Amino acid sequence: MGATEVDGHSFKDIGLPEFTVISRKESETGDILYTVEPKERIADCPACGGKLHIHKDAKRKVKDLDEFGHRVGIVVKGKSYRCKDCGETVREEYASICGQMTRRMVESIQRDVFGDMTFTQIARRYNVSVSTVQGLFEEQGEKLWTAYHFVTPRVLGIDEVHLNNGVVVNVDRQNGGIIELSEERSKNAVIDVLKRLENPENLCYVTMDMWRPYYDAVQSVFPGIPVIIDHFHVIKELSRSLDSIRAGLCKSIKDTKTRVSLKHNRFLLLKSSEELTPTQKR
Repeated sequence: MGATEVDGHSFKDIGLPEFTVISRKESETGDILYTVEPKERIADCPACGGKLHIHKDAKRKVKDLDEFGHRVGIVVKGKSYRCKDCGETVREEYASICGQMTRRMVESIQRDVFGDMTFTQIARRYNVSVSTVQGLFEEQGEKLWTAYHFVTPRVLGIDEVHLNNGVVVNVDRQNGGIIELSEERSKNAVIDVLKRLENPENLCYVTMDMWRPYYDAVQSVFPGIPVIIDHFHVIKELSRSLDSIRAGLCKSIKDTKTRVSLKHNRFLLLKSSEELTPTQKR
């Protein structure tokens, strides 16, 4: 960074090229306040192209990123203008300022909201409200959502996780990535996602559990595509059936010792044969 000299005092360039630094003040607690003014003024009315004259002073105070651990505020000494031709009042806008913060501060918060910190932790870190952090999260989420493309994988996996009332997860089985999370667990919700997939000709197989609406949804959008029941769900159902048989046999055995041995060997029966010791096999 360079430096700006005003009335014999040298101020560090704060990295906002639109402004000239007028002064820098530091409080007893170490907080820093810069006063700046725009290098260029608005000449023509954006509405009609007419000439503008100064209407009044328009100061703005914004927050900036910390400087060596100290809070930084910036006072922008701007102007508001009025058009002589159409009477429109025009306020100066700056590319490096977004609302009550510098754009670099907004971008820094938006990077952090997709990290491992909570909204509350981020709010404390930047000295802003939790609602401000949440708003920036939603704004960035909308941008990412607009830029996201649902490209059809070769092998599509449809499954669910138990969040709220069940969230449908669409997975690229071949490359191991989540394509989308759908809040609603229904046939129509799955159909809506499948219809948005780009390059549907890529699809060769679909894996899923045994829930019939998933199968019907796939067949309605991709008729004839082979559907494979995920091996996890097959083993899960087999294990459940095996345990049901074990419980039924346990109840029918009159010999107490044998019945108790079966009762306490539930997980022994569910083990694969390679993991059993000779005694367990017997």
